[in-house]
Amino acid sequence: MGRLLNTYGRSLGYVIALLLLATGITIGLALVPRAIYPSLANEQLQGISDPLVRLQLKNARSALEIEFRWQLIAVTGIFLGTGVIGSWVRHKK
Repeated sequence: MGRLLNTYGRSLGYVIALLLLATGITIGLALVPRAIYPSLANEQLQGISDPLVRLQLKNARSALEIEFRWQLIAVTGIFLGTGVIGSWVRHKK
């Protein structure tokens, strides 16, 4: 009976840890790029009279944010993949 509870308790712990990890990654991917590359405020664009240039600047900032988000996804994938492979090798022994 104790072994059965230990097995289910460990599995539940893994599930909770994975849910917390997924939540943290999702929040990080949503908030970190916005903090690094904040949107251009209208006050920052007041000196630019051409609406096309304003739009280009906003699009360039958005492209930077998206590119940075993809880099974060790649780095996160590398770390997660390394962790999975390390755990698998350790468990296999």
